[in-house]
Amino acid sequence: MPIPLNTATIRFEATSYTIELDATDPLTVTLPLSLPLEEEGTAIISIGNGTAANNEYTINPELSDGSLTIPLAKGATEVSFQVSSLNNFEGNKTIILNIGSATGGVSVANSNATTTITLIGKKPIVPEVISSVTSLEDFGMVEHGSQSESKSFTVAGTLLSSDITVSASDYFEVSLDNVTFQSAVQIGFEAANDTPVEVFVRFSPTTGTNQLINGTITSTVTDLASSIVNVSGTEIGNADIPGVLLLNENFEYGATGGNLTTLSGGSWTIFSGSLNPIQYSPSGLSFTGYAGSGIGGAAISENGSGSREDLTRSFEPQSSGVIYVAQLLNIGSAPAAGDFFSSFRDPSAAYFNRLYAKDIDGKLALGVGKSSATVAYSDNNYSYGNTYLVITKYDFNSGISSLFVLSNTVPVIEPAAPDATTDIGSGPASIQDVIIRQNTTNPLSTTIDGIRVASTWQTVLGL
Repeated sequence: MPIPLNTATIRFEATSYTIELDATDPLTVTLPLSLPLEEEGTAIISIGNGTAANNEYTINPELSDGSLTIPLAKGATEVSFQVSSLNNFEGNKTIILNIGSATGGVSVANSNATTTITLIGKKPIVPEVISSVTSLEDFGMVEHGSQSESKSFTVAGTLLSSDITVSASDYFEVSLDNVTFQSAVQIGFEAANDTPVEVFVRFSPTTGTNQLINGTITSTVTDLASSIVNVSGTEIGNADIPGVLLLNENFEYGATGGNLTTLSGGSWTIFSGSLNPIQYSPSGLSFTGYAGSGIGGAAISENGSGSREDLTRSFEPQSSGVIYVAQLLNIGSAPAAGDFFSSFRDPSAAYFNRLYAKDIDGKLALGVGKSSATVAYSDNNYSYGNTYLVITKYDFNSGISSLFVLSNTVPVIEPAAPDATTDIGSGPASIQDVIIRQNTTNPLSTTIDGIRVASTWQTVLGL
């Protein structure tokens, strides 16, 4: 029904309100009037089908028979009332209020006649099992067949009705008394409910291979989500698989710089380009712990315009297993499009395991690939002018190329997660040389030293 002109109307100021958990001040709900009242009256507000119970909130003035009567004073332009949450419930609840009618020459407005008040409740308490940490500090290097010192964390439950099973993945063990260790232990739910129980963990490697081992300690209760703690350790003490050092290039070509081809006495030969030769610098690069550190000089590769010399150095061809090349790199600049400057080659002179450099917002990125279409770059960005120990790896069996970039220490065991990997696709039948390449893609300036090619991680690093 249309509201007559010059008739005051009443409405809620907002159609929704929220009372936060543990709010100390009551919520004031305001009802504005469109005109000053010419006489006294009342507004009747009813309670709709909200989810809040009567004992979970209070309203001032108090409800009477499920409704709220608000007095309207003569001359008033707004009225209000207050709502408070009693914070005695879980989850969120709602109160729905409707302006049912009004007296004193006042009509209910056509809009905002209903409002919803949301009461934020306590977080529901549900059954769950919780570990005090998500991971334990690495257990370090442990001899094959030996056990590490233990580390511990706590497990607790809420509203549990069945026991907790704490189980360790292979080569890790758990204990409740730090004396008897086994693959799994049981914690009674009565003991764990709201009371943390200490769980001891130790590393007990027996794989027979020197390697990093990642594992988990899983706390499980039937029909509940498991709680997982990540663990790791490195197994050592096994006899290393004998490695073959295929190439050891420390650029020991004297105290005077110049043309690398000439000064190397034929060790490096040209396979492409005729001008702008790769240069030899009598100042080499260093990296603590690497066998090719601080010996002799270095090669300087510089992209630029015109014909540019590319060099190769051969080694005994390899056609199976794994092959690594390690080299010290200090890169002064790289193109935004990325370009490669070092790789392996097969007997047909096709490139494999190309090593790429790329500029990303002023930072150096390194990648590995068979071609620009397959290159994978590390998620880490590096700094120009810093020396890095960079290892590329090719696995003949899987056809996967891997990249490792070391910035400070030399790990005894090959890291489980390379900095980048790519499936090289159709792999080479064999690999027989390593190359240093210059191109016209500006800028790319690289100092290269300590090139080692070998069949194992330990051998290529000289460990």
